[in-house]
Amino acid sequence: ACYNDHHFHFGYFVVAAAMLVKLRPEYASDVAFTSYVETLIRDTTNPSIEDSFFPAFRSFDWFDLHSWSRGVVPSPDGKDQESTSEELNLLYGIQLWGRVTRVGGKLEQLGATMLALCIMTVQEFFLMKVDNLHHPKDFAQNHVTGIFFQNKVDYATWFGWKIEYIHGIQMLPLTPALVLARSPEFCQEEWDHILSKLPLPATDPWTSIIITGTLAIINSTLASDYMVTAAVDDGLTRVWAQYWIRTAQESHRLFFSTTTSTTRTSLSTSTFTQLSTSFRSSADGTTEKWGQESSGTDHLAQSVFLLLAFLCKELLDFR
Repeated sequence: ACYNDHHFHFGYFVVAAAMLVKLRPEYASDVAFTSYVETLIRDTTNPSIEDSFFPAFRSFDWFDLHSWSRGVVPSPDGKDQESTSEELNLLYGIQLWGRVTRVGGKLEQLGATMLALCIMTVQEFFLMKVDNLHHPKDFAQNHVTGIFFQNKVDYATWFGWKIEYIHGIQMLPLTPALVLARSPEFCQEEWDHILSKLPLPATDPWTSIIITGTLAIINSTLASDYMVTAAVDDGLTRVWAQYWIRTAQESHRLFFSTTTSTTRTSLSTSTFTQLSTSFRSSADGTTEKWGQESSGTDHLAQSVFLLLAFLCKELLDFR
């Protein structure tokens, strides 16, 4: 299991560390603390080929535009990815860490680029609406892939076959990155076709994950009613769950727009502009704008073009 799931587990530390520095800026000058956090980033997402201790991008696959969780143990089914939401959490954390520590501006750019690309990949291949073009129609009705191998997709998890596990593992932890990945349209389909038909007992902590990760995004009133008595998962608090429920729908209103001519939900103009204009760099401290505002159904293509253009120009500067 060596190197297995590092990009899942380390994200919790990186996000928490970035929040700590935001609240207590003096920790940015604590060499032992910052070295520890940056070692976690180098282990999973090292951008430098000159680093003699860690390989470049151990987890992230720049062809598939998401990470693989398998370590050094081979499998006939190839490498695999299970909890996409935990990967997004790490990339979100890298962006935050770069922002609060101001590491030349480039680490924040790297995190933003990888996060944007991974979100689009997750929406295309892992979180399936009924009209998904990449999976057989009957399989797409599951709405989540489960364990996504290189050679197959298995509607299961490594720790069990309960529906709550298979869907819930794609919903934690609750961070702004999750808001970008889980569109209201997807959540509505997943709730209507699968999750609303589950028992969802108040005594099962997985109920709190299902409610906050899906129902809160489409029906905050019903989600709040569920959480009055629901047992809370040990990675969640009741206060954060209730805050999330009361803000999730508004967050999606700000981040997403749905076109009238297609069922695809795309990143909104404001989100695209924020992403594109945040990709800035210059050795002398000046600013260059790498993106322009776009609209309509070409968001995805233009986003990919601009992100990859940025990547080609800037990524080698880490070396």
